[in-house]
Amino acid sequence: MKSGKLLLISLFFFGRLSAQCPSAPGDEMTYGSNDTWIGYVYDNDDFTNYMGYINEGTPGQMNFDQSFGNVDETTYPTVGCSIQTNSFAIRYKLYKVFADDDYTFTVGGDDGYRLSLDGGSTWVLGDWGGHAYTSSSVSVHLNGPVSLVLEYFDAGGGQRISFQACNGIFDESVYGTGDVWRGYVYENMDFTALKGIVFEGRAGNPFFDRNFGGDDVTYNTSNCPIQTQTFSVRYRLRKTIPYSNCNFLVGGDDGYRFSLDGGNTWVINNWNDHAYMTGSYSATLNGSYNMVLEYYENNGGNRVSFDMNFVALPVKLVQFSGKVQDDQTLLNWATSLTSNTDHFIVERSNDGRQFFNVGQVKAAVGITNATGIRFSFTDPASFSGTRYYRLRMVDQDGVNTYSEIITIKNNTTGEARIFPTLIQPNTSLWLQTGKQLENVSITITDIMGRAVMQQHMPVLPGNQTTSFTLPGMVKGTYVVQVKDVTGVQLNQKIVVQ
Repeated sequence: MKSGKLLLISLFFFGRLSAQCPSAPGDEMTYGSNDTWIGYVYDNDDFTNYMGYINEGTPGQMNFDQSFGNVDETTYPTVGCSIQTNSFAIRYKLYKVFADDDYTFTVGGDDGYRLSLDGGSTWVLGDWGGHAYTSSSVSVHLNGPVSLVLEYFDAGGGQRISFQACNGIFDESVYGTGDVWRGYVYENMDFTALKGIVFEGRAGNPFFDRNFGGDDVTYNTSNCPIQTQTFSVRYRLRKTIPYSNCNFLVGGDDGYRFSLDGGNTWVINNWNDHAYMTGSYSATLNGSYNMVLEYYENNGGNRVSFDMNFVALPVKLVQFSGKVQDDQTLLNWATSLTSNTDHFIVERSNDGRQFFNVGQVKAAVGITNATGIRFSFTDPASFSGTRYYRLRMVDQDGVNTYSEIITIKNNTTGEARIFPTLIQPNTSLWLQTGKQLENVSITITDIMGRAVMQQHMPVLPGNQTTSFTLPGMVKGTYVVQVKDVTGVQLNQKIVVQ
C-alpha cells in the first residue's frame, strides 16, 4: 500500500513538473502598448515553464489590481494554457511614452514583486520574497519612452498583484487656507505611500465630518484612488485666530491626533485602534496657527471629524498718552500681546463731550516688543488751549470698545510778533509765530498806505523765528501786516530811524 501511494504521489508531481504548453502564443519579449500590459505567465516561480500570456490595464488606464480568483488554488486561464494558482510567476511588460512630469509608482504583491523602468536591468522597488500582501512606492521624474517590467511570483496561499501610477509629486508641507483643509491621502497607515490630495471644510467654516464610503471601498483623491481598508490622511490648515477662548473637538475611527504647531506637539491624541470617539481641547489663543489633523484607518468603519468654536475676548489697552510736539498732537498707546483689535479710530473733542473722528490706525502696523504692541498717531491740526482725545477700538468681530479720555494742553499763545520795532535802514526784521501759518503774505506799507515790500511764503512753521531783509526805506513810520489763509494775524507799526 505504501509503495502504491508513493507511486501515485510521484506521478502527480512528475506530471506537474513536466506540464508543458508547446502551443503557447507570445514570444515572451514583446512589450504591451497603449497602457495595456502583456503578462507572460509561467507554471512555476522561476520564470522557466512558459504557459501563455494575459493582459492587464486598458487604453488610457495602465493601473490594475489582480487577485487570480481570490482563493488559495484555482485554475486560472491564459491565452495559451491554464495554470494552477498555488505556485506560478508572471512577467508583465509595457512600453509607454511619459509626458514630462513627476510620477509615483506603487506596486503591491502577495507574494514577491519588483518593478523596473529599464527593461529589467535594474529594479527601482520591490519586495522579492514570500509574504502576505505588501506594497511600496517610488517617485521619479520621467520624460519620454520607458520600458516597464513588473515581475511577480506566488509561492502558495493568497495571490495578488497590483500596479498604480500617479503623476505629480506633491509638496506635503503646504497648508490649506481660508478654512479649507488640505488633506494628503496615503495608501497605508504610516504616511509613506502618497496617493493624492482631498479638501475638507469651506470658506469661513473649517468644520467637516468625513465618512469614506464603506469598510473596503474605493475612495478617490486628486490623483489616485485608495481602498478604505487601511490608509491614512494628514490634513493641514493655517488659520489666524483672534484673541479668543477656543474649543476644539476631533473624532475618529480609528486613530486621530490634533496639533496647533505643525505636528511638533499633539494637544489631542487618541492614536490607537478603536470605534468612533472624540477628544477635546480648550485654550486662550491669538495669532496664526499651523493646524495638523492626522488620521489612520485599520479595517472596519472609517470616519474622521473636526469642529471648533471660539469666543473673542475684548482688547486690553495698557497705556494711552499724548503731548504737544511742533504745535501738533502726538498720541501714543499700547495694547497687550494678546490683542484681537482690527483697527483704532482716533477721536478728538474741544469740550470733552462731543467727539469727532480724526484718523484711523490699523492694528497690523503696530510695533511688537516684549511687553506689548505699540502704536502712534499725529493729529496735524495746530491749536492753543485744551483738547480731548479718546480711542475707539474695533475688534476683529466688530465689537467697539472706548478708551479713557485724555487731556492735551497747548499753552503757547499762538500770536505772531515782529521785532525790533525801531530799526535802522537796510537792516533785518524778525517774525515769530506761536503756531504754523499757511499761505502767508507779508506786506509793509508807508504812512500813506503805499506798499514798499510784499513777500509770500507757503508755510511759516510755528514756534520758529524767520528773518526778512528790508528794502531801502527812508525814515518814517510803517505798518507790517501778516496774513494767512485764516485772515490777518498781525498789524504792527515799526519806525525806521
